Amino acid sequence: MTTSLDKDILTLPGHDVIDMELDMRDELKKAQSFISEIYTHATVFVPGKMDEKVLNDMIGHIHKMSLGEINEIDRYSSPIVSIKAFSDTKAITRLKNDQYAKIISSTGEELGVVGAPCTDLIALNNGHLVLIGYMEALVSLLNNNGDEIRSFDTKPLRPYRISKTENDDILVSLRDFDGDFTLQPTSRRVIQRMRLTGKVLHTYEFREDGKTRLFTLPTGIAENKNTDVCVVNRLASDRGELIALHKDGRVKFAYSGDRLLSKMFAPLDVACDEKCHIMITEWYSKGVHVLNSKGIYLCELCQFERFHPSELSLFGETLWCGYREGNIKVFQYRH
Repeated sequence: MTTSLDKDILTLPGHDVIDMELDMRDELKKAQSFISEIYTHATVFVPGKMDEKVLNDMIGHIHKMSLGEINEIDRYSSPIVSIKAFSDTKAITRLKNDQYAKIISSTGEELGVVGAPCTDLIALNNGHLVLIGYMEALVSLLNNNGDEIRSFDTKPLRPYRISKTENDDILVSLRDFDGDFTLQPTSRRVIQRMRLTGKVLHTYEFREDGKTRLFTLPTGIAENKNTDVCVVNRLASDRGELIALHKDGRVKFAYSGDRLLSKMFAPLDVACDEKCHIMITEWYSKGVHVLNSKGIYLCELCQFERFHPSELSLFGETLWCGYREGNIKVFQYRH
């Protein structure tokens, strides 16, 4: 089988080799009997001896991921629109019909309420909170007591979602007020990397040609451990994509779902782990797609048969997932 591959073409797009998958699995089993599970399609063929390093180059992922449910918090009647973990046992969450975010424990206990209304928020490493207000076009920094340290406006753009970087800068998705998916020549849909003072370090808006827009409606954002910026880009109410950008703004890849799972792909939120895996909540499969740092689909971490996962946050080995149906699940995540 291997002799039939063109030696001049060592890199193949994932879906071009789906038809070869069963044969490849047979070849791999013969070459290495200890391989019991493969979670993705081979995308690179390297002639020569089969060993673990070669297999990692070929399939990018040969170890197993697992989830163990710690608790389910089934107490809210409104969709979860934000959840941000700030310890193994605590997170901040906001419900769609509530302007004020709640501090909750992994056992479901409500520990407090954030003392200012917000659209989305994050907790910094020092315990301070950063809140964004969509209608107010405002970003506010609060101390541990809930007192405002400073605030700055983002006009004429409005902040929609926020996440933090490894060094406590912030990534903010911003948009004009021109409608969700309607783009006019003057429309602005951007991601900005900012200091907590409001200083803009980088604006992600166009592709390398300086003209083609990156986003229709950027929502969920996460900085990967390799500094890539991963953005959920909503293309319409029922479909979207995950765009990964290099830190300097160059497009690394765009992922529009795996056709073996579903013909439709509607991503909602994104999170990244310590090994640069990218996790995406997805409406149609009611699950979490897992990609490697190159954008190759690895596996579906889990499927939620009754609920639609929307919000995702990872702290250490604790994964928090908020659902459109109003419940929250807390998992132990191993990779």
